[in-house]
Amino acid sequence: MLSRIFAGLVPVLLASALVFSIERSAQAHFVWLVQNTPAGGESSSDANQATTAAPPSVQLCFGESAAPGEAHLADKIAKTTKWLYLAGKNEPTELTWAKETTGSTACFAAAAPAKGDWRLEAACDYGVVARPNVAPFRLHYYAKTLHAPASEWATLAPAKQLALDILPELTGNELQLQVLWNGKPLENSTVTITVGTDQLEPKTTDATGHVRVKLGQHTGAVSALAKHEEPTAKAELDGKSYEKISHYSTLTLPVIAKNSTAIQPVSIKRDLTAPQLLQDARENRSLWPEYKSISGKAKLNFNGQPLETTFTISAQGVPQFKLDNEAASDWLEEYLTSMVQHRVSGSVSEEEVVYVDEKSPHPLGTKISLGDSDWNSYYRIKDRQILEVNRKMGPGRFTISVLDVYHNPEGKYLPAVFTFTIFDKEGKVKQSMTEHTTWARIDDCDLPLRTMRVETKDNPPQVNIVEFSDWKVEKAAK
Repeated sequence: MLSRIFAGLVPVLLASALVFSIERSAQAHFVWLVQNTPAGGESSSDANQATTAAPPSVQLCFGESAAPGEAHLADKIAKTTKWLYLAGKNEPTELTWAKETTGSTACFAAAAPAKGDWRLEAACDYGVVARPNVAPFRLHYYAKTLHAPASEWATLAPAKQLALDILPELTGNELQLQVLWNGKPLENSTVTITVGTDQLEPKTTDATGHVRVKLGQHTGAVSALAKHEEPTAKAELDGKSYEKISHYSTLTLPVIAKNSTAIQPVSIKRDLTAPQLLQDARENRSLWPEYKSISGKAKLNFNGQPLETTFTISAQGVPQFKLDNEAASDWLEEYLTSMVQHRVSGSVSEEEVVYVDEKSPHPLGTKISLGDSDWNSYYRIKDRQILEVNRKMGPGRFTISVLDVYHNPEGKYLPAVFTFTIFDKEGKVKQSMTEHTTWARIDDCDLPLRTMRVETKDNPPQVNIVEFSDWKVEKAAK
């Protein structure tokens, strides 16, 4: 699985976490979902790959803060409905819950997924509440927790079951929350913020439902509480009348606040899921239409030696030609075979594509992991183009970085300049290559006119040039 850069994560969401509260008093209680790593657990820089002495768990708590509350009150939320959504899944997954009592506190707990991103939602219709000097009101609680790095919040955070929802976004050292009521921004919702043990001044959502806070030097996990008062016509529930419904929604999530060791993840607003981003880039490549054969003439300057040959590429992508220089023959065969593989559509192996969280934006684009165990592949995608490929190669790895692209008449892209670098198992550069290709449209196919390749392994580097002419494309019968 993906190794996310999410250092400094505090895996246990405690009452000392960053807390957002509203009109909190000593008697105020709310429903919270809390992620918990048992004592003895070890966390890694990957929020989804922590190793623990006991499995991680989630807790459904009823109290003033995001922690187990008074034991005698826990049963008041026993009827709460919970939904666990795994990343990429539309249907909820069941969890097995049990009441846990420790001294004077209690909660309901369940084993959490050990790996992967997920969202847990909960809703509780508490009933009608009557208090001295306060008109009876109906009370609805909602709760949500996210197990994912900040880069995944935009995709994973929106709740499916909660009428009152809170969406987070982390940009640098600024945390932004948007409060939604039935999917629409909620204005004038008061939010009181506590960072670590420091309680900040209350904030009110703007017309777009947002509040923003600079985390500064504060550290800790995050929890949030939003409130919405819904006036209603006089109604009755279980023989008790009410004229108002109070809605409270809480959110808990891990966050890295600014300190001497924390690495700030980058929050990127994404319209596509990671698999969609990759599929879109693949569909944006220039691909050949089906053909019966492709032929042409190749004129080589192979490390200073001039050579010429004619060639044919079969419908199966196999090149045929003859050169007396064995090394040059191997080079041209590899070149033509690779060209065909990248210009025809083929099957894709099983993948689990996810975004990779990083410290800062990268000039070659957004990083994703393909989740393929054989290759352990990472791509970078920018402007609907795959601009970097990083994969396992023997005991080491290789990286292809696209420095310039050519766009055909339909706007599809091909690599014009790229580098290919091989690293040994220690991460040191073992060999590198830079290639520049000029492309042209011939018989509905984008074909190379000239390629120069500079390979650096020995001293001096080897420079090979191939120029193509007399291209002919025999199209496949329809």
